[in-house]
Amino acid sequence: MNETLKENFVKLVSKFTQNNSLINELWSEIEQHYTEPTRHYHNLIHIATVYNKLSVVKGLLVDWDMIQFSVFYHDIYYNTNKKDNELNSALLAKSNLQKLGIEETKIDIVFNQILATQSHQNTNYTDTNYFTDADLSILGESWDNYQVYSQQIRAEYIQYADDIYILGRIKVLNHFIAMERIFKTPHFYNLYETKAKQNLENEIKLLKQYL
Repeated sequence: MNETLKENFVKLVSKFTQNNSLINELWSEIEQHYTEPTRHYHNLIHIATVYNKLSVVKGLLVDWDMIQFSVFYHDIYYNTNKKDNELNSALLAKSNLQKLGIEETKIDIVFNQILATQSHQNTNYTDTNYFTDADLSILGESWDNYQVYSQQIRAEYIQYADDIYILGRIKVLNHFIAMERIFKTPHFYNLYETKAKQNLENEIKLLKQYL
């Protein structure tokens, strides 16, 4: 899997530079962050999943190149003790894309797409909606897959006692349930919306048993 991701990244970055040292440096940075021992869900498997979900709809996207950069960088910083992971990830993406000589208007697309993963709200830019939808697609997977995901998230927040974690987790789950639509694009809405709401409600019921 890592090799396929690397091949996709190298192919993407090679459109903007032929500097192999820089390309390898950028990939090594991504691999190092996403393979941190604290990464149980927000790891290279997650990146590959989001990438593959978006590959299916890339013909519907305005800028496939920039959305690929958003995929690779959107969780490059992930510290469950901090609130600024999205911002720091977006800033690192911006810095690295500037090294590649990419124009600022396109860099801004990536920057804003990464920031959009803070709230996953509807935006005026369809590509961003596809991106955030793919990022949340696990919510609408089978209950078995969803349970694995929820256990992985708990492992990433292992430093918190059960009562504190459960209250915080229920708040997050209710945030998504309260949305008029979790998935903003027809493609992802039709695939995942109904199941996602069921999964979220089921997890809340399970968590409340421990309060």
